[in-house]
Amino acid sequence: EKNLLSKIWTDGKIFLPSENLKLSEENTISFTINNDYAKDGNGLHSYTDTDGKQYMYCQSEPYWINKVYPVFDQPDLKGYMNFVIRTPKDWKVVSNTYSSSIVDSNEFFSKQNNHFKFEKELIDHQEQSNIYIFKQSPLLSSYLYAFVAGPFEELSYDGRDGPSVPMTIYSRSSHKKYAIEQQRDIFLFCKKGIEFFETFFGYKFPFDKYDFVFSPEFTVGAMEYPGVITFNDMLLYNQPPTSTQISRRGGVIVHELAHMWFGDLVTMKWWNDLWLNESFADFTCYLAIAFFNKDLPFTSTKGWTMMNLRKAWGYTEDQAITTHPIAGEVSNTSKADSIFDGITYSKGASVLKQLYFLIGHDNFSKNISNYFKKFAWSNATLQDLLDELSKIDNIDKHPAYDLKKWNQDWIQTAGLNEIQAEWNPDQLGKSTLKIKQSAVLANHPTLRYHKIKVAFYDSDANVSESKEVIVDNKEYTEVEFINNSYKAILLNYEDWDFVKISLDSHSLKFFKDNLGKLDELSQLLIVNSLYEMVKDAKIKSSDFIEIICHEYLQSAIQSSAILDSVLLYIQTALISFTPKSKWSSTGDYIFNKVLDLIDLKPSEDITKILKNKLIIFSLSDYSVSLLKSILENNDKHSELIKFSTEEKWKILFKFYEFSDSVSSGDCEKYMKEFSEQDNSDLKRNYTLMINSFNTKDNSSLIEEYISKSRKMSYIEMGYSLNGFTSWKRNPVLINDFNVNYYSYALKLINEDE
Repeated sequence: EKNLLSKIWTDGKIFLPSENLKLSEENTISFTINNDYAKDGNGLHSYTDTDGKQYMYCQSEPYWINKVYPVFDQPDLKGYMNFVIRTPKDWKVVSNTYSSSIVDSNEFFSKQNNHFKFEKELIDHQEQSNIYIFKQSPLLSSYLYAFVAGPFEELSYDGRDGPSVPMTIYSRSSHKKYAIEQQRDIFLFCKKGIEFFETFFGYKFPFDKYDFVFSPEFTVGAMEYPGVITFNDMLLYNQPPTSTQISRRGGVIVHELAHMWFGDLVTMKWWNDLWLNESFADFTCYLAIAFFNKDLPFTSTKGWTMMNLRKAWGYTEDQAITTHPIAGEVSNTSKADSIFDGITYSKGASVLKQLYFLIGHDNFSKNISNYFKKFAWSNATLQDLLDELSKIDNIDKHPAYDLKKWNQDWIQTAGLNEIQAEWNPDQLGKSTLKIKQSAVLANHPTLRYHKIKVAFYDSDANVSESKEVIVDNKEYTEVEFINNSYKAILLNYEDWDFVKISLDSHSLKFFKDNLGKLDELSQLLIVNSLYEMVKDAKIKSSDFIEIICHEYLQSAIQSSAILDSVLLYIQTALISFTPKSKWSSTGDYIFNKVLDLIDLKPSEDITKILKNKLIIFSLSDYSVSLLKSILENNDKHSELIKFSTEEKWKILFKFYEFSDSVSSGDCEKYMKEFSEQDNSDLKRNYTLMINSFNTKDNSSLIEEYISKSRKMSYIEMGYSLNGFTSWKRNPVLINDFNVNYYSYALKLINEDE
């Protein structure tokens, strides 16, 4: 047996000798495997909560299900799965399908059921356990098989908002109260999404259920396992969420819901068409929310606003030298894990929004419906999709509508375009707008057709006129218009295109003075354009921060989505584009502006955002001391600001960073107080962060980081590294780590080999 094993097991793969295969008959492979739980989030990840309860779940995309058990693992090899899983009595097991029966293990084995074969050592340890027998899965790619197990708490949809597909929330015991408090918006985003997709896709929800499994230490936002969707349990918020947080979670829910059709029902043939999954799920998620958002009985962010915030990821990556086409060659599965990025998700989704605008809602819906009906339960390629989308009735003959050309320019070719308006505001009456198009990166010079809206603003910052325009795939496109004393022009109004906007000097000046008067989406487009000017070194980061903070920030508190986004732009401009020597003074300026906004006593939603940003912009002894006074109820703002448990831990870490303004005795006092008040994983994680910051010797921590036998999970390691690499840590220790970084990395690579 050992000799045979050495022949068929090599480098993590099982090779099946051809002489043992009967090509004209059904072949059966039986094996027994003993395996370790994963700590890095890939495979079968195990997590033990601070109450001692253990939870586990699969994470298998793109190529990690083979870390759980041997399997034919590529997306075009679809099959059926029959899970039979044995667990402790107090555990629940959830999989793609419902369990057909749950049997006491003693009863199960007493019947000597020959259909399921178990090794003797399993039978010898059968006390106090159950056997879950699941119904056979639908026809799926193997990376979509999944199960989760543990003493999960269960909360089912009660139908209060109308009938729907069966929906159930699963959470760890310590998070049950959050699930109870937040269940309504979780269920409603899913319910509304199903209703929209069944109509728009022309195909009923293809599975029996939609389970929300909030999974601790999950590596990504969520994973679209059919019927049993695993979510990062950071999305089950440990305090009442803001409308922005509710919307962000809702976007993840509807994105994964879209995958039930895109990816699960119809799966890409190979990983080079990953965008068929991710780009479509991202775009149709925001499309759905744009349609049903107004019907939700709670405040949430508009769908197209959410998508605009997401697009920043794509713009950033498409301007880097590492940019790549949306669809590219993936030569093997080990490379598939590297293509989950802002091009695949954000740019791909934005390009699909442009295509949707180009061919129209009804054409898009009809052709996508045909696509699902044609390829249901099978695999498809990009060309299959384009063949269906090309079947357009009564379409314009303009070359922009040639989907073969569209595919070549947008999907197969990398690079971002920039457009700018050239016009004379003093020339009234009949006028010409010139739209100049250029390539952002010289080594990606492709100019494309763009269908956009152009908005013309009057002196009161109202849109007096808007035009639909197709920008030609050349340097200049001319548009005739009547200038009725317009003060500014905004290209890509309503954000239908994926293109960088450079504001002309006339419009830039007007928008700086009138930004708060514009609609939500236009505000974001202009703030993004200003931020891009910082990245392009056309304006200083300090000028950008001043433009936003001086007057506009007070207008931004009317919308939590706008405020959250704008403060993030400011944060990035500070950390990424401001000299470190000016962090403290600039941080103080922003900190005080945020305090001024809190003094206006805005809504609870807005206040939650502002107090979190106070902590982020605490970058000096002054601001940290003021935070301490607020925390201790010794400041006028103490009545307006009440910090949550997690915010208190963040503040405590600030105390350790700024030891000149907070004594070691105070730090120890608060560490003891917070530890007594909180026994969650927040305490464990922030303690790791503080301890690594305080470590006087790098060697023991580095050994733990790079050891294959490390005890920390990847989440715990992340917190520890945050403390270890803090900008306020001993510079000698930081420099020692930086100098030797590549030798540590090479050691890890060599160990893997």
